[in-house]
Amino acid sequence: VMVFCRTKAGCDDVAIRLCQSGFHALAIHGDFEQRDREQMLLQFANQSCSILVATDVAARGIDIKDLPLVINYDLPVLAEDYVHRIG
Repeated sequence: VMVFCRTKAGCDDVAIRLCQSGFHALAIHGDFEQRDREQMLLQFANQSCSILVATDVAARGIDIKDLPLVINYDLPVLAEDYVHRIG
């Protein structure tokens, strides 16, 4: 599952709440180093992390095959961002 939030703080908050509820979730946004973002994407791609919470900026260029669910926790400001979110 991929969850999109508008802000970095929103990503962190949603990921923390999901983890507190027993899910393995990671937040990915621009405050992380590139190598850390790549590691998170690897965990998500190999399904060791089931939920990735991302901002629109961090999600650009992410191509994940057979993603079962995309959740727009916050609606995007631009229609173009919505298209990038849902692929």
